[in-house]
Amino acid sequence: MKNKRKLCNILLVTLLTAIFIFAGYMFIVSSLEDDITPVDFSQEAISDLLCNMALEAQPQSTLYFKHSMGDGIEDKIDSTIYDLHESDYMPARFVQKLNWECKNRLGYTILSVSAEYAEDVWLLDDMLEYNPKLVPVEYSKQNLKDWIIDAIRNGREYALGIFSGTLKELETKLAADIEYLHKNNSDCCYFIDRFDWQISEYTGCVEVDLSLKYLANKVPYDKIMPATSEIGVIDCMMDTWSSGKSVAVMRLLDPSWDHEKLFSLCKTAEANCAELCSEGAYFNCKLSPRYADDRIAEVWIDFPMDDDELRMYNARLSDELDDIEAMIRAKGITDDNELYRAIHDAVNAATRYDDDVAEATKKQELTPQMHAARSAYGAVVDGLTVCTGYARAFKALCDRLDLPCWVVYGEQEGEAHAWNMLLIDGKVRYVDCTFNDTGDTDEYFMFDQHKYNNEKYVADEGFVLPW
Repeated sequence: MKNKRKLCNILLVTLLTAIFIFAGYMFIVSSLEDDITPVDFSQEAISDLLCNMALEAQPQSTLYFKHSMGDGIEDKIDSTIYDLHESDYMPARFVQKLNWECKNRLGYTILSVSAEYAEDVWLLDDMLEYNPKLVPVEYSKQNLKDWIIDAIRNGREYALGIFSGTLKELETKLAADIEYLHKNNSDCCYFIDRFDWQISEYTGCVEVDLSLKYLANKVPYDKIMPATSEIGVIDCMMDTWSSGKSVAVMRLLDPSWDHEKLFSLCKTAEANCAELCSEGAYFNCKLSPRYADDRIAEVWIDFPMDDDELRMYNARLSDELDDIEAMIRAKGITDDNELYRAIHDAVNAATRYDDDVAEATKKQELTPQMHAARSAYGAVVDGLTVCTGYARAFKALCDRLDLPCWVVYGEQEGEAHAWNMLLIDGKVRYVDCTFNDTGDTDEYFMFDQHKYNNEKYVADEGFVLPW
């Protein structure tokens, strides 16, 4: 009896163990089934697997097919992978080596794939930024330009693009279009020294592998300021030159502007860079070819002294302006009219008219030091200047005290002259520090348009006025 009971216990334990094992197996199977989505066999399914692996540079991945191994599916998988690796763009281009195996498990055929990738697989990230779906783009000169400009905008030295068509259709056309863009597109002209490219054909598309060699010392794409107006161009020049850089670069949104137009704006910009320690000796400019809706312009200002001397003069001018600004602020003036008056008086107290520089200006015999004397430097550092120095010193201090002010070059009764234009309470007024100082008068402070016209003040042709 005891033996029978013992045998029953053994059988019961065995049965419970079997049930537990079976339950565990079913749990595992259920978990696996929850984690997988079996698909019908198709070339598209395998292509998606390989493409997704390449996009993420996955070393291995798995695909479950609904079919069992007995359906001849393994041969179909082999031939499909061979074909895709040979001709489909993503695996053919970026996968150097493929290994795979098929297993029959849980009623499915499990395809396990491992891959080794080309060294430049990282270029796929850049491709995705421009072409998120990675589908071939219809080839046109416009689409080629958009792709190249995207590469330039992001500072890429290499770019991959895929276009619909065949090698035979696009090879000659591509070469001609790239050459055209390099000669005529503003961004290509400004940034690029040379393009090199290779074109390869895949099933349904061609790949353009583009190498971009950039010119040195160019302003980054996103730092080129757009200029939509004359004042916009002038502001760009002033901001650049005032920061100590000699080359202003801007994107002209009016492509009709030419060299003559830019030179006319340079004079206004240079006159109103009031804290420059010297007049510019001359200007130079370079314009990209007229193309589409914009042009890139580079405008140089050259000074009649070397860089070290220029830095020394600028430092001296800045120090003197600091002192005068501090003196005016210490008065606690809050009214704009009174601030303009304080600036006017401070400039005229600091300087007197220099007849020698005036004579040299008429004879066009200016030395480098005389160019400095014609700026705010002459007025507040040397204490000797001419009308340009008075006007520029006045504007420099107005700028520091956030008062609207503009330097104007022109003529007064037919003689070359410089003065200031102000905007106060919405009205234009004028200040001529030179005439008040040399004439020992005050009638040229805050005078109106009526007196301006009667005294025959006329701005130079092409000189831009903001108000």
